[in-house]
Amino acid sequence: MPDRTVFLRRLLPMSLLMLTSGCAFLPAGAHRQSGPDHQGFLRGVFHVHSSRSHDSRARLSQIIKTGRRAGADFIVVTDHNTRKAEARGCLCRDRADPLILRGEEVSTASGHLLMLGELPEAPKDLSPSALADWAQRLGGWSVPAHPAGRKGRWRGSFPRNVAGLEVYSFGHALHETSRLLLPARFLFLGAQGFLRSVQTRPDAGLALWDSRLKEGRAAGFASADAHAHFQWPGGVHPELLLAFRSVTHYVPVRERTPGALERALGEGRGYMAFEARGSGAGFDFSARAGESLYRAGDTLPPESGPFMLEVRVPRSARIRVMHEGLAAAEAEGTALEHQAEKPGAYRVEVDRRGGLWILSNPIYKAGGGYLE
Repeated sequence: MPDRTVFLRRLLPMSLLMLTSGCAFLPAGAHRQSGPDHQGFLRGVFHVHSSRSHDSRARLSQIIKTGRRAGADFIVVTDHNTRKAEARGCLCRDRADPLILRGEEVSTASGHLLMLGELPEAPKDLSPSALADWAQRLGGWSVPAHPAGRKGRWRGSFPRNVAGLEVYSFGHALHETSRLLLPARFLFLGAQGFLRSVQTRPDAGLALWDSRLKEGRAAGFASADAHAHFQWPGGVHPELLLAFRSVTHYVPVRERTPGALERALGEGRGYMAFEARGSGAGFDFSARAGESLYRAGDTLPPESGPFMLEVRVPRSARIRVMHEGLAAAEAEGTALEHQAEKPGAYRVEVDRRGGLWILSNPIYKAGGGYLE
């Protein structure tokens, strides 16, 4: 008789298998918004595991086909302690297939560190700080993975040179939900209702992020942390498809290349969307100071004086501008404007349908010793 842990781990895959027929439970075009509808953004999935990881059974070809079904423009694959893969960049047959970015999830004494950029496989004998320095010297960047999770929590302080941190992990949200309840939720709520039910506000991750932002720049990441725990004979893997629909990154880029995407992600450009609560397309966050316009990842100079923060959302929702962990402004509707002056990082949270919908990366104001 299989032990209880193995049985419980198979409950969600079993319910997926019961409900899926050609993955019809999630409409093929539910979030497909490629090309000009993105208004200069690429939409994709961060932190995915292929069969190169010990705990995933997804072939890279399945990841690409599943990404295409989910409407992803790019997928960041970060296998455990290896960069071995078929290639970096586009493995697709046509432009409708997602761009594949190859990273690595490195196990360290403090926790897991995601390494991105055109890097060789990470050395296995370096401390987390030395690894972050190594990546930066070679033109890449790193972020702690799931640092606030109950499993795999980061121990100790973050390395000085990391680009930011994972604020949310869907894989860990599933792990931290009672596995006895997962199949029932899925069966009775459907895919979108299931996602909303397990995607609680990541308070611990947000607190870590705000603490880091008080010290300086820190990009935020919301990851699928997608694994395929069971083999699937078809091209589109239902377990991956659910994870790919859980949370996405919208990244502004001028060219569809791995280098441009990796730079924009590492600099904290764009925003994250929990799209079971609605498509994130159409969100906008900016700051105006005189004739100058700033967006996520930009820094206003100390001499810029007062500036106007402007938020636009595609559907009515609860909008908050956050500064140093507190709401600096709040409004209900599709727009918010707030005049600010203090130095620091300003980011946006948007709530809809009972939970967090959109999470922006910050706009920074230098001054008073901050970013000077």
